[in-house]
Amino acid sequence: MQLSAQSPERAAEPALSTHTSSTKTVAERHFFKFLLVLLLVAGTAYASISYTRFKFARSEIAYAEISKEMLAANSFIVPLYRNTACIDKPVLNYWAIIPSFKVFGVNDFSARIPALLASLSCLAIFALAIRRIWGADVSLLSTLVLATTSRYWEFSTLCMTDMFLTLFDMVALIAMYVGLKSESKRFASFALAAVSMGLAVLTKGPVGLILPAFAFFVYLVLTGNLKILKIGQVIACVVIFFAVAGPWYVAAAAAVDTSSNIGAWLWHHNVERFFGSAYECHNDPFYMVGAFFNGFAPWCALVPIAFADSVRRWLKKSDPEESKTELYLWIWLLLTTAFFTLSRGKMNYYDLPAFPAAAGIVGLHLNRWINESNAIAKGYAWLFSITLILGGFVAGYLLPGVTNNEDFSAWCMMPIGLLLTGGAAIVALKRKHYFAPYVLCSAGIAVTLLSFAIQVHPAMALQAPGLQYIQTIKEHPDTKIALHKDFGTTVDWFDVTLFHTDRVPTQLDNGEQMTEFLLQKDPVYVIVPENRFDELPDAVRQKVTVIANKPYMYEKNDVGFLFRRKGHLMGKVHLLLVTNMSKEQSDKTASR
Repeated sequence: MQLSAQSPERAAEPALSTHTSSTKTVAERHFFKFLLVLLLVAGTAYASISYTRFKFARSEIAYAEISKEMLAANSFIVPLYRNTACIDKPVLNYWAIIPSFKVFGVNDFSARIPALLASLSCLAIFALAIRRIWGADVSLLSTLVLATTSRYWEFSTLCMTDMFLTLFDMVALIAMYVGLKSESKRFASFALAAVSMGLAVLTKGPVGLILPAFAFFVYLVLTGNLKILKIGQVIACVVIFFAVAGPWYVAAAAAVDTSSNIGAWLWHHNVERFFGSAYECHNDPFYMVGAFFNGFAPWCALVPIAFADSVRRWLKKSDPEESKTELYLWIWLLLTTAFFTLSRGKMNYYDLPAFPAAAGIVGLHLNRWINESNAIAKGYAWLFSITLILGGFVAGYLLPGVTNNEDFSAWCMMPIGLLLTGGAAIVALKRKHYFAPYVLCSAGIAVTLLSFAIQVHPAMALQAPGLQYIQTIKEHPDTKIALHKDFGTTVDWFDVTLFHTDRVPTQLDNGEQMTEFLLQKDPVYVIVPENRFDELPDAVRQKVTVIANKPYMYEKNDVGFLFRRKGHLMGKVHLLLVTNMSKEQSDKTASR
C-alpha cells in the first residue's frame, strides 16, 4: 500500500513500497506464522551450536575474558584484561555480555546469548522491512537466504561485536530509507538512525558511523535527493548521535590515562589499521571479494547473476521505483565491501554488515525468477539439491572418523537429514514446484547445524584433551599453571586457561624454562606436547608425574586433512598434563 493513499497531506510523498500486487499470496496471508517458524528454527539451530561449541573460536575469548573481569571488578566503564585497563574495542558488547554472565553464570554459552538475540532481532527487523517494500514472498525468501549464509549463522553463535554492528547498521540504513520516502516520518526516522549509529559506534568504533552514513549520502547524490537534508534536522541528529555514543568515550578518556587510552585506541586500531601501519594483513586486492563469496555461501553464485539482471532492468527502465530501491541495497553492499578492500588491515568477516543488503537483492531476484519459472531458479535449485545429496554421502564417509565412533546411531543425523531434504527438493522440482526446493534446502542447512550440535560437537569435545586438562587444573585452585608455546599459542589457549581457571598461565618457550618451572617447590601443572616433554633430561622426567597422555589435533584441519585422514581429527603428537606432584598428591589437592 502506498503512503499517498493514506492522507491528502502525504499525496506528494514517494511510495515506500514497490509491491503492487492486489492478490494476497499464501505467504502474505500467513506471513507472521511463517516468520515465527523461521525464527524458531534459526534460533534453535544457532542456540544449539552456541551451547555445544566446546571452545571459543576466532576472537571470542577476548570479549568473554574482558567481560568476566569487568564484572568481577565492577568496572563498567573501563574494560579490563588481566586486571589492567585495556581498550581494544568499545564497551557495548561487554555491557551485553555482563548481564548474561550475571543471570546464566560465567561460561561460554552465556557469553554468546547476546549475539544470538541480536541475530534473531536482525532477521525479524529485516523481514518486516523487506515485506513493507517488496511483499511477503520476497521477505520470507530473503530472510531465509540471510539466515542460512555461512558467515551469518557462524557469527550468530559467537560472542563477538560483528552481529551487533550488523544489526545497528541495518537499522540505521532502514530508518534513513524510511526518512527519505516519508516526509512526515523523516525526522523521527533520522533520529532513530542517529541512535542506531551511536550504538554501532559504541560497538565497533567509527566504522559504525562511516558505513551507513556514507552509503546513504552516496545514494542521495546518485538519486538527486540531497535536498531532503535540512540543516536543523541534521544538527539535531548529530546531537542525538553524540548523546548516545559520546558519554562512554568521555568517561573512558577521563578514567584511563595510560597508553591504552581512548585516543590511542582510536588512532592505533582505526586509523593505523586502515592505512596499514598496524595489523597489516590480507593485502590481496580481491581478498574481501573472495571473503564475501565464501561467507555468503551457499547463495553467493546468485549475487553476480542478480547484478547482471539489475543492470539489464535499469537499462530497460522496467520498474524505475523498484530499481531505485534496489540501488540502495547495491550501494550498501558494494560500499561496505569496497571500504574494507581499501583497508590494509582486514579480516574475512568485516563485511558482515553488508549481508542483509545482499540477502535482500538475492531474495528479490530469486522470487522473480521462481515466479517466471526461470532457468536460473530451476538450475540453482537442482544444484542446491544435488549438493545436499552429495553432502549426505560425504558426511557418511567422514563422520565416523570425526566422531571417533563407528556406531551409525552416533553420527547418522546429518547424512540422513541431508539425503532426505535433498531428495525431497528433487521430488518438488520434478513436480515443477520451484519455491519449495529452496525451503527444503534451507532446512537441510538447519539439519546440518543441529546435527553438529547434537552429535558432532559432543564427540569432538571428548577428543579435546586441552579442555579436559584445564578442567582438571581448575579443580586445583592453589597450583601454578604453564603451557608450552607449541600448544598454548595455537588457538589462544593461554586466554582460554585464564577464563576457566582465573589464573594467568606461564608461557614456556624451551626445555630450560620447563625444567625450572617443574622443579620448583610450589605445586604446578604443565600442558605440553609429548615431543617437547621428551626433550627434557631423563633426570627431570623421572621427578615429575604425567597425569594424562592423550592424542590431540595439532595439525590444521582443512578439507584436505579430513579426507586424507578419513575424518579422523587427531594428529600424531600426544598432549600431556604433567605435574611435580605425585598422582596421590594431585588427587588430594583437588577442591571438593
